Amino acid sequence: TCVALNDMFEKRGLDVSLAPVYRESTYIDAAISFVIDNLLMGAGLAVLVLVVFLRSPPSVAIIALSIPISLVTVFLVLSAAGRSLNVISLAGLAFACGMVVDNAIVVLENVFRHRQMGKPLREAAIDGGSEVWGGVLAATLTTVAVFLPILLQGDEAAELFTDMALAISAAVVLSLVVSLTVVPVLASMLLGKGSRPAGLAEGDGMPLGFAGRAYAGLLRRIAPARARPGKHGFVLLIISVALASIRVMFSAAYLPSGNQNLVFFFASPIPGTRPEAVRDNFLPLERFILEQPETRQVFAVTG
Repeated sequence: TCVALNDMFEKRGLDVSLAPVYRESTYIDAAISFVIDNLLMGAGLAVLVLVVFLRSPPSVAIIALSIPISLVTVFLVLSAAGRSLNVISLAGLAFACGMVVDNAIVVLENVFRHRQMGKPLREAAIDGGSEVWGGVLAATLTTVAVFLPILLQGDEAAELFTDMALAISAAVVLSLVVSLTVVPVLASMLLGKGSRPAGLAEGDGMPLGFAGRAYAGLLRRIAPARARPGKHGFVLLIISVALASIRVMFSAAYLPSGNQNLVFFFASPIPGTRPEAVRDNFLPLERFILEQPETRQVFAVTG
């Protein structure tokens, strides 16, 4: 390191010191910090959405607890698979923040439905979890199946996204385990008969209030009992919009260009030019670069 070398120079009485011009770790630390901040922000926004739609403190607490339990357990999976905790795997955890609550919401809503039927808390938790485990299992397997080809490939592109695919798949699978084990137990402890999840407010028979009524009205219009042309027309409209969106394509690239706060400049002098002349010719450009407000430090090698 530069510190050890400078100490050695000082002990030998040499008037020489070394200073690092560029550290790769600076960019890596900034990228990791950025992903961690987005991970925490994503988890906070997921909890905020739960507060808006569930409108029940016990229900929000139960679902919110499933987020850290599912994500923290992913570290054990990454360690068992021999993968490191890096920017790609942290990005996968950030993407999974909103996905790990899906199964928990389904199980909790069904537990609440059984509770509203007059069943005791323990019986409602058992019946609610056992009744929907097949559905949440199927939903989890379809999500994992999307990332399975990436995990099975061994080329360069697959290696780049393996950590992300593994993190998301592990988080979703663990959220299934949490939703079928932790959520029913917490529901039996915290969910009273007055705790109304899924946005079902008192005096409002439609979930989510105005939004629920608007959606029900839309369904009545597009799916009436004797209006097959209307149904077919709506389906054709959706298919047409989906096909038309294919024409709106953006430019493709292997990786997006990132800001590394570093610029390299290479120049070849005329063959036969003396090193002193090369240095003198480069001085005006060096002074110009130093005058720019964006410049922090410059180093030049001429010869």
